[in-house]
Formats: sequence, C-alpha cells, structure tokens
Amino acid sequence: MQRHCVILASVRSTDVARAYADALDRSDDEAAADLMTEDVELVFAHGSIRGRAAWLEMRAQRTPPEHLEENVEDAEYVETSEGTEMRARLVQRWIESGEVASEQPLRVGFVIVDGLISSIEFAPGV
Repeated sequence: MQRHCVILASVRSTDVARAYADALDRSDDEAAADLMTEDVELVFAHGSIRGRAAWLEMRAQRTPPEHLEENVEDAEYVETSEGTEMRARLVQRWIESGEVASEQPLRVGFVIVDGLISSIEFAPGV
C-alpha cells in the first residue's frame, strides 16, 4: 500500500481542510489520517471519538448504503480564528438513476494546530 506523506510547513488551514476532504473523496483514509494529530477529537451529532486509530477503525467498519451514493457538493472553505469551516451540501443520489434521494446542508469545523487537524466537528443540517 502506498502512503502519502504530506509536508505542511506554513500552509493555510484551508489547505489542510481541503487536503482532508480530497483524501476522503479518493477513499484514501490513510492520507486523511496523516493530516490529523494522534489524539484528534471528532465530534458528531450522535457523540464523539478521540484518536486517529479510533477514526481509522470507524472508517473501516462503516457500511455505505447499498443503493445510494453520498457526496459533499458545493464546498466552501472559510478560515476562522482556530482553523477552517467548510460549508457544503451533503447529497445522496440513487446509484441506478442518479436522481437526488436526499440533500441537506453540512458544516464541518476544523481546528488546525501546527499544520495538523486536532479537532473536527460535523454538523449536518446546519
């Protein structure tokens, strides 16, 4: 397995957040994890987890919907005092027809410390 090494000296927090989103788009969980601190905190509507290893385990266990494809669309990245906020639409489409099955706003807050993601807060429907 090829690992991607990312050098993040003096990069903008929006670049780190975009690199994370790009890695997820490629289904490259290892590259996304490389952008996180070892003790990253991930906050979801239903709870939270801590640690890069816990995030990788969660990603390995997830089961995508059988007939739906989920995409983040129209993402906009804004720098904040602590990092970056991404605002986008979370869109699910039926695989067979391509028609939209559901759509909701999505906000993801990234706290960036020394070029690495130390916290991610997912807020669907916001």
